[in-house]
Amino acid sequence: SRGFKNICRIWAAADTRTINKMAPPGKIYDACFVGRLSYQKGIDDLLKVWVGVVKELPQVKLTIVGWGYEKGEEKFLEEIRKLGLEKNIAYQGFREGENKFQIIKSSKIAILPSRYESFGIVFLEALSCGMPVVAYDLPVLKESFSRGVLYVQLGKTEEMAHKVVFLLKNELEAKRLSDEGLELSRQFSWEKVGHKTWQFIQQL
Repeated sequence: SRGFKNICRIWAAADTRTINKMAPPGKIYDACFVGRLSYQKGIDDLLKVWVGVVKELPQVKLTIVGWGYEKGEEKFLEEIRKLGLEKNIAYQGFREGENKFQIIKSSKIAILPSRYESFGIVFLEALSCGMPVVAYDLPVLKESFSRGVLYVQLGKTEEMAHKVVFLLKNELEAKRLSDEGLELSRQFSWEKVGHKTWQFIQQL
């Protein structure tokens, strides 16, 4: 609309080849979070949500793959201690590649309370790993990921905690969302995204 022609919107992709070749690990964690430890990614809301989950299910464990906390890593660990969550959170620090995917796959669900996103590559990676996701209902996420995700109104941490507890108590519903997310994620492989890009270039 601004004078540009021949525009094709190409979505991001996940390394599904690496994810799919990995042997399924056992479920060590009840939930996982992957992302920067920032306001954008909702790290403060994540801790509020987990406090609510622990009240209902005292033995649950959340693993956090994160980096870049604005106040420093030790401050973040101190926040966890202040909330009494030391036994309920396993902080992994920065991970990438197969190591990151192994941790995601070792979890039952993913909690990703981002306040805003441009696409949401971590959401795609979680779905590709077979994780049901609980997230805020951002329009960009709902447009890309219409299945495999339970959405909650932005800022409703208590409701998000309830959704997490619901999935942890209902394996059949979690499996249904897992299957839906896996099916949806297949359209975001590098092969399919690359093919779509090449088709567009050939038309120019």
